[in-house]
Amino acid sequence: LADDSPEMLAAIIALEPQHPPGYPALTLLGRVAWLLPVGGPGFRLAALAAAGAALACALGGRLATRLAVRLAEGGARVRPLTAGTAAAAFTALAWTLWSQALSAKGAAYTLNAIAFIALLEGLIAVRGARGFAGAGLLGGVGLAHHWMSLGVLVCQSPKASGALITAGYAAEQGRDVYAVPGNVDDE
Repeated sequence: LADDSPEMLAAIIALEPQHPPGYPALTLLGRVAWLLPVGGPGFRLAALAAAGAALACALGGRLATRLAVRLAEGGARVRPLTAGTAAAAFTALAWTLWSQALSAKGAAYTLNAIAFIALLEGLIAVRGARGFAGAGLLGGVGLAHHWMSLGVLVCQSPKASGALITAGYAAEQGRDVYAVPGNVDDE
């Protein structure tokens, strides 16, 4: 097993937090994978990582398709299905993704990729303060799950939305915090 995989397996079996950030979502998902009646503990967690990588490929393809549809609506000459298929295939053939996804520790990375793609989907799908608040929530989940998040984008939102709390946590962890000034609905 590579890197922190033994610690991760022990924490999942005992339902205990690991070293910071603790991987709470992965610990719970790993516990579900632990119940699979096939293979040993390492295989089960690696299977969860591989399933997460496959899901990230599919979601990335869907995201590319949605972006291409938006571009086509704006007059660009693009084929959405081709763009989505190419994005999914490119991701599915990436050595880095699978080299990480085939270890037990890789489940942390694939889960973070899924959270990041969901964040981008949220930004594309919903406009206005609610969409950005939801994207902020997903960004916070990604940041809480794993510190490989590069930064946090804060958009206009109500004070009680949690955007400032997420930005504060990101700053405490040495991550870049970006802000979009003005009303998010203005063009």
